[in-house]
Amino acid sequence: MVEISWGRAFGYGLRFVVFIILWAIVGVIIAAAGGLTIAASANIKYNADTQQFDLTGVNMGGVVGGVIIIAIGAAVVILGAISSYFKLMSKLVTETVSQQQLPPPR
Repeated sequence: MVEISWGRAFGYGLRFVVFIILWAIVGVIIAAAGGLTIAASANIKYNADTQQFDLTGVNMGGVVGGVIIIAIGAAVVILGAISSYFKLMSKLVTETVSQQQLPPPR
């Protein structure tokens, strides 16, 4: 059985954290686009008499589309993190197995 060093384990852990941060940035950008889609679907008018903004209607297509885009952003974060884990662990296992020393032939 081959065991990896603490340095290598922390190195792979750090790579995993960096990948999670990158996927989170991409997912948040996508989700923010969904939030902006929802915000843009509201019809807001300024009422000069009351000097306030009034919500005159909501485009439900924009709301549903925005929610779908937000769900896609969340899926990108979750699936990106999981796939990064599998990618890094498969690489670690491949490197560890290739370093394993075979016993001398008899």
